[in-house]
Amino acid sequence: MPYADELRTLAEIAVALAGFTGIVVALENYSSPNRPRPNRARLRELLLASLGVVFFALMPALLGGAIGDDRWGYRVSQLLLATYQLLLMALFFRSASVTSFNRAEWLAFPVGVLVILLQFVTVFGFLSERLYVVYFLALFWLLFIAALNFALLLLENENAA
Repeated sequence: MPYADELRTLAEIAVALAGFTGIVVALENYSSPNRPRPNRARLRELLLASLGVVFFALMPALLGGAIGDDRWGYRVSQLLLATYQLLLMALFFRSASVTSFNRAEWLAFPVGVLVILLQFVTVFGFLSERLYVVYFLALFWLLFIAALNFALLLLENENAA
């Protein structure tokens, strides 16, 4: 299976970020109404993005084994991952007002849309020679979103330093 070691590494990093989310929730009450709404949305996105990386890093191996073809395992996984990323974006936009976005989030949005479009292009058979690379890129991007939310939450907290 192409990129097996790299996908496993992304999953391990994502597990660490998900663990951080659990620690933050245990130490601070992020669900309280006093907590700024964008920060609650960022915390949820950090958790969902990092757990998504773990889940989708393992999915091509599972589906490739079940279907008996790595390419189809990656294509089906790609479709599900792109759909998951669209749902994450919609959930984040529903939870946080557009006026509360910072510069990093505004810069990340068009790149995320481009990555999702590339995923759909490969799912439908175009750029099929780049299927594995686009899947790895999409997972890397999802991990980047988790890390971005990690950094934004950390920098927002005046007690973190």
